[in-house]
Amino acid sequence: MSRDRRTKEQKRKAKLAAKERHMRAKSSLAVLGGTFQTDELIPLWVEVETPLYEVFVYSKRQFDDVSAYAALSEFILETRRLQRVPDFAAGDLNVENDNWSLVLRALLADRLCRAMAENSAFTLGKVIGVMRSVLGSICNVSSRRPGDRQYMFHIEKFLVDELGLSVREVSQEEYERLVAEGAS
Repeated sequence: MSRDRRTKEQKRKAKLAAKERHMRAKSSLAVLGGTFQTDELIPLWVEVETPLYEVFVYSKRQFDDVSAYAALSEFILETRRLQRVPDFAAGDLNVENDNWSLVLRALLADRLCRAMAENSAFTLGKVIGVMRSVLGSICNVSSRRPGDRQYMFHIEKFLVDELGLSVREVSQEEYERLVAEGAS
């Protein structure tokens, strides 16, 4: 076996290049840039970021950026595989187990199905593109270390301060009443 005759600097650069290739392959779902950051898609961004914020609040601010990235990535891959937004039965959710990723996926499915039904301009391609752009935003804002919540605080500031959104927990009875009122 021959000896590696590269200098330390050459080895360091090769190691950094390999690490960058690995990170790019790992985050290939994330879209960096403004392709899906248009005025017409702002409502779709809100539909994707609101469930993230809801889960952040419901989890007593324990849901972190890494979990959000992983859950959103899984949701995107499943959406691509099915060629439609996946179905999740809200009745199957068990919040006591702290399975916030599953709660996020159910909330996303519900919001995105409603948004696509209400606005025919929101095609599946645009929905996936916006979700991938949100992944890119998570990459830009967060260091993506376990426990890091920079992106969660970022969307909280935007949704609460800029849009006036508020999230609160409701009892099962109040939820059923609100659903009944919304249906009528």
